[in-house]
Parts: sequence; structure tokens; C-alpha cells
Amino acid sequence: MLTPSVREAMFQRYENDLRQLLAALPSRFHPVIQQYIDSLPAVFSLPMVLVHKDFGVNNFMVDADDNHHLVGVIDWAEAEIGPFGTNLHPLQQFMSKYGLRVGWVHHANYETLDRIFWNALSTSAGLDPESIQTIKEARIVGLLRSHGFTSRLANNPEPEPIRDNKSEAYKMLGLDGLLISPATKLVD
Repeated sequence: MLTPSVREAMFQRYENDLRQLLAALPSRFHPVIQQYIDSLPAVFSLPMVLVHKDFGVNNFMVDADDNHHLVGVIDWAEAEIGPFGTNLHPLQQFMSKYGLRVGWVHHANYETLDRIFWNALSTSAGLDPESIQTIKEARIVGLLRSHGFTSRLANNPEPEPIRDNKSEAYKMLGLDGLLISPATKLVD
């Protein structure tokens, strides 16, 4: 169990990260970032869990001989305790394709996969619609903290908000697709 002081320090770290993004990212992101700054108290009411922080397709091990069943998840180096849901944004990698020229493109069955995931989570955990909404908010908080900054890997310089320039165009395009573009955004 986290002590109140540890929980408060974590809350402050998340809020400071989002405020840095609010100050640094282009204005088209400001309403979205502010919305998720405002959602932090609800996000921090979620259970605290071990968050993988690099929960992408390259870190899943599946058994190709056994109907592609999941057999493991690797690369736990950046794992930390955080609100449940903050590491759910990489699920987009399973339901969409991402490319430098086009950004995010949903697979043909995207809506079905998305609905199945949220229904399964809701049913298996006995969650009400308000809890699901808060988990979806946590997913965007995690997305902003992960993709809104330069790398957070150990032995790298301190992470900074990404810039709207050529060297960080790939990450900016990803944020645009998941937060701004009407065809692929995760937020309403």
C-alpha cells in the first residue's frame, strides 16, 4: 500500500508532467491536456498497480504453435507503480497500424476489437460505466506522459516535452492521431 505522502508525490509528478506538456506542445493539444489535468483526481482514485510502461507489441511473447497464445511479457526495466489504466494506450498497436507518412490507420475491425476489450474488462472486473470512463482517462494520461516526452530510459538525459520539428515528427504525428485526428482519436 502506498503511503499518502508517496501517493501525493506521484500525483504531483503526473500533474507537473502534464503542465509541462501544456506549456510546450502546440495549442491544438491544449484543450485535451487541460481535460486530463482536470481528470487527475479521478485517475488517482483508481487502484495503484505495477505499470509496465513499455507495453507494446514488441514485448509480448506468443506461442506460434499454440494458436498464438500469450506466454510472456518482457522488458520490465521501466516498470513502476501507478494508477490502473495508465499503460493501456499501447493496445492501439494491436488494433491499428502506424506509419510516418499516414499516422494511425485503424484495422477494419477496430470498433469491434475496442468494444470487446472494454466489455471484457468491465464484465470480468465488475466495473460500472463511470469506472470504465476513469480508466479511459488514465489511458490518455499515460499516453501523454509516454509519448509527449523524449525517452524516459535510464542513463538518458532528463526527458523533455517533444517539439513540433522534423526530429520529433514521428512522435508528434502519433499524438495527433490519438488525440486530435477525428478518424483515429481515442478521446471524444
